[in-house]
Amino acid sequence: MDVRFAVSRMRLLAGLPLVLGAGACGRIGFERLGAMSDAASVDGGARDGAVTTSDGAVAAGDGASVDSADGMTIDGSSGDAAVGFVAAPPCRCTHVSAGLYHSCARLESGTVRCWGSNGRGQLGDTSRVDRLTPADVPMLAGALDVVAGGQINYARLAGAVACWGGDSSGMAGDGPGFADGLLSMVSGVSDATQVAAARYHMCLVRADGQASCAGLNDHFQLVDGTSATSRNVPVGVVGIADAVQAGTGSYYTCFRRRGGTVECAGINDYGQLGDGTTIERGALAPVSGLSDIAQIAVGPDFACARTSVGGVWCWGRNDQGQLGDDTVVDRPTPVAVVGLSDAIDLSVGGAFACAVRSTGVIACWGASASLGIGMSGASLPQRTPVEVLHLTGATDVEAGEAHACAIAGGGLYCWGSNSEGQLGDGTIDARGIATPVVGL
Repeated sequence: MDVRFAVSRMRLLAGLPLVLGAGACGRIGFERLGAMSDAASVDGGARDGAVTTSDGAVAAGDGASVDSADGMTIDGSSGDAAVGFVAAPPCRCTHVSAGLYHSCARLESGTVRCWGSNGRGQLGDTSRVDRLTPADVPMLAGALDVVAGGQINYARLAGAVACWGGDSSGMAGDGPGFADGLLSMVSGVSDATQVAAARYHMCLVRADGQASCAGLNDHFQLVDGTSATSRNVPVGVVGIADAVQAGTGSYYTCFRRRGGTVECAGINDYGQLGDGTTIERGALAPVSGLSDIAQIAVGPDFACARTSVGGVWCWGRNDQGQLGDDTVVDRPTPVAVVGLSDAIDLSVGGAFACAVRSTGVIACWGASASLGIGMSGASLPQRTPVEVLHLTGATDVEAGEAHACAIAGGGLYCWGSNSEGQLGDGTIDARGIATPVVGL
């Protein structure tokens, strides 16, 4: 996304203040506040300012100027009023998932709402119109969770799996004739316990520990023991009968086994299979040195795993510091993420990763513009974890291609790229700090 912002003073755009905000350690964020009909006063000083609302809430910030790697510029001069973080209201959401340029949330009622890009019908409303705020997925009820793939989504309904969005590789799994945007059911599945989706293929784990995959198979990522280039219905994964979690990347797949080990197959050009080589594999091979794994998170060309005691290990591509080992060197075997020993949830995106810590804060590392730490120093990768500004009480974090969302303090927030409205804040403005999702 190539967007340039130049903000030299407090402005009102469409009735919403567009402002700069400060975070811890001098990091800078920027945020357009939600509808602030209750703003009582705006105060600006030599370097900091504040907005006080009628209920006494205060958001404060720091003027500054910074250029990011993707061309975003924030220019705040001395004396500007500057406002940063705004707390989200309580939401009724239990889980959030981030795709390529869209996001979805599952509500307590079992309904699902999605927002952002809709060119392939991934919002499920049949309109093909991008939405800047959440909208219900019609005719979908009783969802136990939601998983956003590249341009398609899945929701478990008891053991069955519904899907909607765009499918050009068979990954909808409902056989021939899938129509973009229309709600469909994955064929032959009544016992799914977990679903994972990448851009061109998906996998699911069944109640008996078997696994099945559908979609593109040009690098053996379906692990079905054949050289078929694609499958439009789920086929059984060869070599595993005790799977508890699947993870799908670009052209490769990983499984966490019941005993806490991890095995992967598919493309391996960056060492993303974690077996110490860069050799493509058509059969599952163990990730070197991993044990006691409680969660895996698989990205396009790197992957991470969380141990039962909170440590995180990553392997594969590392050009943006996404492995968190304080280098930008690709790793064909797992390396420990520096300074992270209390993770309770984990997610990876296009070139970054995030974890919820036991304290309720979120730590992220990798491509800086996606980390929610403000835009200070965003031209450089963050090679070790840094805390997402302002968020506490986090229970869930999900990373997309270049944006992330989290449930924290009972509210839903997103940050990062917003070119298609994937942050759900009613705009297409990129966000350097977490901003509330509107309308949940």
